[in-house]
Amino acid sequence: MAVGYYAKRQKYDGGKIMNSLNKQLTALISLLFITACNGQSNLNQSEKKNTEKMVHKSLVYTNFECHSAEYKFNILSEVPEPLPYEVMEPISIVQQRQAKFWDGTKRLPILMDKELIVLKLQELGFIEYSNNEIYKKYFGKKDMYRTSDFRGEIYSVYIFPKDIAKPECPYSINIYYPNSKVNGVEIMIGNDGLILKDTTIPDLVISTINHKNKPDNLFKDLLDKHIQNIETFKQKQPLNEELISTRAIYDGITYEINSFGGGRVTMLQIYRYKDRKKSH
Repeated sequence: MAVGYYAKRQKYDGGKIMNSLNKQLTALISLLFITACNGQSNLNQSEKKNTEKMVHKSLVYTNFECHSAEYKFNILSEVPEPLPYEVMEPISIVQQRQAKFWDGTKRLPILMDKELIVLKLQELGFIEYSNNEIYKKYFGKKDMYRTSDFRGEIYSVYIFPKDIAKPECPYSINIYYPNSKVNGVEIMIGNDGLILKDTTIPDLVISTINHKNKPDNLFKDLLDKHIQNIETFKQKQPLNEELISTRAIYDGITYEINSFGGGRVTMLQIYRYKDRKKSH
């Protein structure tokens, strides 16, 4: 859910750069942000550095207002841009590394048919945008999606509802399936102190997961509780970059909303651990 940079561009010409950036983010922080770019491949080294620098700023610095269903709960200061050759991790990234979901070696398989996601999107009227022309023609007019697969281990779906205000802030879904078995799902539902409260996409993803004791309003109930937890925290002390986490466990599967870094990034994470006890 990047903002700023792409909204100002006349052409969505950074496909190669963003594919590379997405892969780096996936490998480093299990986090792929949605981009509205496609196409141009011949950028020189200077252009690559400038593009990646501006993309980094747009990922973590700029507030967005995407959708009428947004809930704003925090105003975050800008993260200082690292100096050349300086290694700096925002608190939100550190918190993600420390979260249970991070260690993929401890996640167990989940019964999920990931191929159903695209089929269900198509049933809702979403069209695939496979090139820049389709994207520019239908943005704001039709619901769109795009998919990518990283090394046969991470399947990503980028979703662009027609009622979003900007092309930089739709949902992103990452499905982790090492050895062809799904063992984790992440859905980005907000950043920069904002959460998209629309339940359509999370509900759609959850519907592809197979287990018995799954409430009909699982995501909505969890999100309502998460927002309540945020407001309760704010009544006690100011919310800066603390981690706010809310989870529910059904048939051993954890559904967890994490607002990392005070909402710098908010994700729904779905996973199963061997040491988790059945709860519903």
